[in-house]
Amino acid sequence: MNKNDIKKLNIVSVTSEGFGVAKENEFVYFVPFAIEGEEVTVKILKIKKNVVYCKLVEVNTPSPYRVNPGCSHFSKCGGCSYLNISYDKQLDYKQKKVNDALKRIGKLEIETEKIIPSPVIFNYRNKALIPVSCDKNKNIICGFYRNRTHDVIDTSDCLIQDKDAFLIADTVKKWMTDFNIKPFDEISKKGLIRHIYFRKGIKTNEIMAGIVSFSENVPHLDELKNYLLSYHTHIKSIILNINDKITNVILGSKVKVLYGTPYITDIICGVTFKIGSNSFFQVNPYNVENLYLKAITSLELNKDDILFDIYCGIGTIGLCAADKVKEIIGVEVVPEAIKYANENAKLNDIKNAKFYVGKAEELIYKMIEENNRPTKIILDPPRSGCEKSLIDEIIKLNPEKISYVSCDAATLARDLKYFEDSGKYKVDKVTACDMFPNTFHVESVALLVQTDLTTKFD
Repeated sequence: MNKNDIKKLNIVSVTSEGFGVAKENEFVYFVPFAIEGEEVTVKILKIKKNVVYCKLVEVNTPSPYRVNPGCSHFSKCGGCSYLNISYDKQLDYKQKKVNDALKRIGKLEIETEKIIPSPVIFNYRNKALIPVSCDKNKNIICGFYRNRTHDVIDTSDCLIQDKDAFLIADTVKKWMTDFNIKPFDEISKKGLIRHIYFRKGIKTNEIMAGIVSFSENVPHLDELKNYLLSYHTHIKSIILNINDKITNVILGSKVKVLYGTPYITDIICGVTFKIGSNSFFQVNPYNVENLYLKAITSLELNKDDILFDIYCGIGTIGLCAADKVKEIIGVEVVPEAIKYANENAKLNDIKNAKFYVGKAEELIYKMIEENNRPTKIILDPPRSGCEKSLIDEIIKLNPEKISYVSCDAATLARDLKYFEDSGKYKVDKVTACDMFPNTFHVESVALLVQTDLTTKFD
């Protein structure tokens, strides 16, 4: 077998990242966009010991779960790796992904509850950061990066983004063209505009629009504001984000408000939230209430409970639970997030919530100095999961129950194993929730309970 060979394979499974898997002799073959049960023709791209990476050439025997992706950029963009798979089968793959991680990484003998499907599977994303570039004829283009590159595919629509995202992008592109505003070029370090910014409150219909620039010295910003306001009636905020660093981080820390407020609002579980340009907010507003209610109700909260909301962000989960408990105590390392968390508590007249800036493991004993030891905890960490030092401190606090919200099945399984290995906690149940239809990503909620629920605080 050599590079560029053409070969037929039978796909026997799918990886956690959506690659079809074939096995033949001592080799394992990975085939993007192939589905379990298919016979496919592939081109060999790379041979590495007993692993072979392939390109899908033709589907000879299609799976009954294969559907028309409906997007001309599918397989190039790489953002929607499951767009060619029926939604029921996507849910099966995602539930299997979480179960496999729990068993393989967490060594846990537990099956997830039935996955929570998203009620909306197209045009659901409420936020977009759309890269800008030039084509070979120096025409301004915007869209998404070609898979595993920084080459921009010119795009006029996206099946998972809110429909207003590319209306905003087209307006910004027209402004750039009319006033000869150049995209930033990563190689020459010349030009200005790196990304187009879009965010929308789905229940309020408020839009935040803007640009990410390599420099704050952008000409014709008044014209940009006028273009956007002329074309779009629901814009509440227009921003200029400045990112002069050569990294893969898209947003810079400096933001100028060109119009309106530095935030928009949206509503979850009847609670209104101010959302800043850098604030974390779940991207699927159509399924977020199902996710948060699963995390909250599994804790069986009551009016005697003191709930710690760790990695609280702008206070979304904690404030949604505030009417059920005696007190909410939130902690987050991002100062702007805590600023908005406090504002969101005031906005909703919630008086039993306190929020702190810093690492939870370092602030825990400051937060409980007023005899407010937590009885329940919500954890909603980033994709990298929790630091072991934080888990150690949580175990010392000995709360009755912990609800762990995760966007990465592998780090969730790792952390759940660490809790169980302490001997103090047992994983009671895990529920997968599809927050990212047509992609291989999946959210989960795990409930941990004390091994002996009669244990009292020291």
